[in-house]
Amino acid sequence: MKITIKELIKEYSGQRILDEMSINLENVQVLAFIGPSGSGKSTLLRLIAGLEEFQGGDIAMNDRWMSEEGLDDYRKKVGFVFQDHNLFSHLSIFENIALVLEKVHEKERSEFDKQSRVLVSQRRAMLGSTMQVCAPMRQLLSRARGKKTTVVGTPLLTGAPE
Repeated sequence: MKITIKELIKEYSGQRILDEMSINLENVQVLAFIGPSGSGKSTLLRLIAGLEEFQGGDIAMNDRWMSEEGLDDYRKKVGFVFQDHNLFSHLSIFENIALVLEKVHEKERSEFDKQSRVLVSQRRAMLGSTMQVCAPMRQLLSRARGKKTTVVGTPLLTGAPE
């Protein structure tokens, strides 16, 4: 993955958090931002994922500039896996995936229903009858929701001990 940030400016309530930041990263497999609390790490990740708007500059993922592509199209190609659980606990794994495919990507359930259920069933068969949604599940859900690039992620699905 290639990430290019050009003269990025982000402000909150008139206070500049990122001041004309520029960076060019190629062949990124894993990336960590390290710094003190309040230095803009989480803000930068949210900007790269297209979850927040910025006041100046531009961001490109794999040479596709957000300003040229438009925020909606850009967001369809970038995923963001939150550090904390952001799944609906009252929904099944399939229903969490289906919700985003239907509401965000405007797909008909018939397009993905059978294939998704087969994949979940195969995984359940590998792990036994008990499955739990845990921190590693977030990457699977991000990918299953139709994203092309995951900005932040952890490994996948585990079986709960019986």
